[in-house]
Amino acid sequence: MLIGRRSINLEEYTCVSARTKHSRLIIKTRTGPTQLHFSALRVSVALARTILSINPRRIELAFQSMSSILSLQTLVGNTKKLALVDDINLKFRDFSLTTRVGELAQAISYLFAQDILGKPIIVDFEGYLRSQGHYIKVDKQSSPDFVLCDSLKAKQIDLLESKGSTVNQVKNGLKSTLRVALEQCDSGKSILAASPIGSAVKNSFGTVVLFPEESVTSWDACVHFSDPEIETDVTVKDPLALIKYHFASWFMLIGLTEEAVGLASGENLQMMQPIEEKIVDDKKYYILNKSHGLFPNIINDDFFAKIGSEKKKYGIASEVFELLSTGDFQSIKDHLLIYNPISNDDMELFSDGTIILY
Repeated sequence: MLIGRRSINLEEYTCVSARTKHSRLIIKTRTGPTQLHFSALRVSVALARTILSINPRRIELAFQSMSSILSLQTLVGNTKKLALVDDINLKFRDFSLTTRVGELAQAISYLFAQDILGKPIIVDFEGYLRSQGHYIKVDKQSSPDFVLCDSLKAKQIDLLESKGSTVNQVKNGLKSTLRVALEQCDSGKSILAASPIGSAVKNSFGTVVLFPEESVTSWDACVHFSDPEIETDVTVKDPLALIKYHFASWFMLIGLTEEAVGLASGENLQMMQPIEEKIVDDKKYYILNKSHGLFPNIINDDFFAKIGSEKKKYGIASEVFELLSTGDFQSIKDHLLIYNPISNDDMELFSDGTIILY
């Protein structure tokens, strides 16, 4: 079961070695963290938002998210380090296993992008096309999973394609899988360049998340990644629409469906300023009056709760709330839109300014 806190290793490779056929992968020296740490609730929220960001106006995606969150309990083992249950191939049909492992890999990649890469804004690639007013149906196998942005004042974007595998032999097929992930980012850039939106892509990332079964002791789960840089002068066509689309998945997640649909449609946030406030590291957060719908009750389930605790509270940074309500970029200073992620017994604070209080 997925309870408590887990960790997963990080390994970066040079772009040239990842892309060049018939050459071995070369590890890139990094000065940053070597592991990603997260709670069960944190990765569950990430999983839900990867699904909801496809189109936050589709209520059925909330039910799909619920199903995926509950499935994590049968997928993940009990070890402190992230691993899958033993004999996983015997417990899931092939197509179901591929889907669930892929969803878990996307959730891990979502947290990796926010907490390690410093990219707080994350939307599905198709969702980005919708947010910019030029939706076209794209082939999932030839386009990246996500569009990332490193600022709430979005000017340029990054692309990320995530892959997941249950291989029981470490690094089996890693290089070819990582190369395919990077090629899907290339394809995504071409799709954008050929559209009226234009390719405002600054970087692209390929991640391959490998999961051992819990009885395997020879290697640990790891996010393998590579990040080629791209030069571009093109900027995002409608940055405010991108920001609203990103936060629409948060409002849908906590059950505020009308607000979610409005944001995903490009409207300003229409809701009264919450009464309750919380101060964290000298920044103000508004606690939102979430609905009593099914989805909030799922993520308040005892799988993730501390025994005897009250139900969780969900909020958002006051500056983000004001930005979504007014659409006024100019009145908010850049340094106020930077949030250092926190994960402890009191809260889950995400780098986009969304917060959950235990």
